[in-house]
Amino acid sequence: MKLNLKKYWALLPLTIATPFMVQAEEQAQNDTNKTEFHFSTDVTREIEQDLMKAILSSSKEGKSVKELKSEVNGKLNKVMDLIKQYPSIEVRSDGIRTYPNYYTQKNGKRLIEHWIAEGELVLKSKDLESMAKVLEGLEDNITIEDVSFSVSKEKLASLEDEMTLEIIQQFQHKAEIIQKGLNAKKYTLQNVRLNTPSDRANFSDGYYFAGERALSKIAPSSEAKRSEPMILIPGKQIIKASADGSIQFE
Repeated sequence: MKLNLKKYWALLPLTIATPFMVQAEEQAQNDTNKTEFHFSTDVTREIEQDLMKAILSSSKEGKSVKELKSEVNGKLNKVMDLIKQYPSIEVRSDGIRTYPNYYTQKNGKRLIEHWIAEGELVLKSKDLESMAKVLEGLEDNITIEDVSFSVSKEKLASLEDEMTLEIIQQFQHKAEIIQKGLNAKKYTLQNVRLNTPSDRANFSDGYYFAGERALSKIAPSSEAKRSEPMILIPGKQIIKASADGSIQFE
């Protein structure tokens, strides 16, 4: 008996497609039994700022660029000698910048009237007492451009594990509440994203700066130095960790 090839090829697609069609129907039925929720949670800590940063500057105006740079450099070197007495203080020099100051003649031509030389030192330390002593010991020709307080990288890292564990527990707790409300048999975490304190931090030279409290443009005077010692009071800062993602219940 000869097999009719036309009938054979007509039946073959049906024979092959049937298992896949059944599987697709089962998958669709399973998907209808699943519910997906997207939510987020977070934890916060209010901690004391333990890091101080101070920016000091010196400037001079004159005709000779070489003399100006030498004079400003000499003033900053004296500050460096003072800072060396306190090993707990980190210091960075941003170098000396020079730029001209112009005036305009009646004919509209601009000429250099004089030159300005400026130099800066950036101080950082968790030893606030030593920082205060340096600021009190500055000469009148040194300006305190800025004083700010923040949380150090080390202190932030000490909270990392604690806050990470707590945020995961909160996320899991929310999932269990929803599971109970839906009377679901189980749940599966989908695309969960964890944002720890260090993920949110902005690190600069090994330190974390955010929400800084600052005092700016303080010019020490002889009268001020004879008064009471400088009091430096850091503030508090909010540190946050969060988690967000989706959970599938069935």
